[in-house]
Amino acid sequence: MDAIALGCRTALLLSRIRLSRGMLLASLQIGLVMLIFILGFSMRVESWGLMRLGLDMSILAVGTCLIIAATVQTGWKSPRLPQPWLSVGRRSYEIDLTHMFVVFAMFSLFLLIGKPMGAVIPFFVTVIVISAILGDLVARHFSEPINHLIRKRWS
Repeated sequence: MDAIALGCRTALLLSRIRLSRGMLLASLQIGLVMLIFILGFSMRVESWGLMRLGLDMSILAVGTCLIIAATVQTGWKSPRLPQPWLSVGRRSYEIDLTHMFVVFAMFSLFLLIGKPMGAVIPFFVTVIVISAILGDLVARHFSEPINHLIRKRWS
């Protein structure tokens, strides 16, 4: 929930203020350090007790918001290669709301087949792909039609 709130707050803040070039560079660098720390040094994060407190995901969310601030206000455009990841980002709200259904189903399957450690990475990738597809379906067939109706009624 904090990640959604932080993302909304970031969008509101960025629509009202313009950060200096130095602040944008610092925002990008600090955000990248936060993401690399949380994603790349999970043993350290755990040993510091951040996972137990749930702060690992909060740090990840703040780092992501800092990177978003830098990319939005500089007008950065992505090369074609990461386009699929950008479409996942556009559907992040719907993915966030529905991904645990996929996680629980895939985890049950993983347990059912005997927890083969060699299957962890393929299962992880499968969870991401299925979650992205489910999030896209929810966005196309629920969120966007509802959003369109709301905007049409109150515009």
